Amino acid sequence: MGKDLGCLGQSIRIAFIVLNIIFVVIGLALLGIGIYLVAVGSTYEFITQNQYASAAPILIVCGAVTAIVAVVGIIAAIGLWWPVLLIYFIIILIVVILELVAGILGFVFRSELADYYTDTFNDTLSDYRLDNDTDFQSDVNNFVDTVQENFECCGISSPNDWELTEFYQETDMFPESCMCEGDDCTIINNQSVYSEGCDGSFFEFIEENAAIIGGIGIAFGIFEIFGIIFAIILCCCLFTQRNKDNWTI
Repeated sequence: MGKDLGCLGQSIRIAFIVLNIIFVVIGLALLGIGIYLVAVGSTYEFITQNQYASAAPILIVCGAVTAIVAVVGIIAAIGLWWPVLLIYFIIILIVVILELVAGILGFVFRSELADYYTDTFNDTLSDYRLDNDTDFQSDVNNFVDTVQENFECCGISSPNDWELTEFYQETDMFPESCMCEGDDCTIINNQSVYSEGCDGSFFEFIEENAAIIGGIGIAFGIFEIFGIIFAIILCCCLFTQRNKDNWTI
């Protein structure tokens, strides 16, 4: 006998399928964002100490699992296989919990950024040297140069921060990465350097990426709760009709 769910059951079934198509898109988006955040964390891990790793890989795992399970959920809804729907419910519930954890980690990490990065970046400037004769020194110099070049900034709060460093006192010069051409420059000691410090653009960039983890993890986690609800309702419809019609599955 065919599995007739009735009008309400069919409506729930269609809504469940549409919702899981959206989940596939969400899963792929989470996967892409997680990979992007891991790449960002890797680029700046000298100062972040790879703290993105505490949350971004969770998004990667959740994204991949969400996309795969959503496809399974669609197949289960089309075939009306309630055992598979129960498995879907359990896995999506775990995914939602992980996404909420990733979201909370993102916001907690964001709230602690300002003081941590100011102190760490200040120490990094103090360790900047003319020669890259060790791996540590190479990491320090490359990190500072990368940040100042990419964000077109110099020093922490201003280019004057360099005047207190050993590098400046030895060379009486700013690093090459501070050198500026254009309108957003200032002249110090006959050198044209970026007028803004990195505590604005770079630190805001780090905070925004941490907020991405938090916002996306929580938003997607809440949205996927609807998938859990629809899965429960669809299973209830299947169980009810199964008892009436004596389905084997």
